[in-house]
Amino acid sequence: MSALQRAFPYLVAATTGVISGVYIFKPMVTKEAQDLSEVPSQTNVVTFGEPPKRQNVANEKDAK
Repeated sequence: MSALQRAFPYLVAATTGVISGVYIFKPMVTKEAQDLSEVPSQTNVVTFGEPPKRQNVANEKDAK
């Protein structure tokens, strides 16, 4: 029995697993990618003359 004949079932199983994984998880991955691309980036840009802006969630909740 050659090495290819012994490895063939494993290659078929691995290929089937990869293809089914792509088929099953592709919709979830594309949805998450779209959701992440719609969220604006939250970069902090500090210009001269302005103090850095901070978001304090606890104080905002107390103020309401």
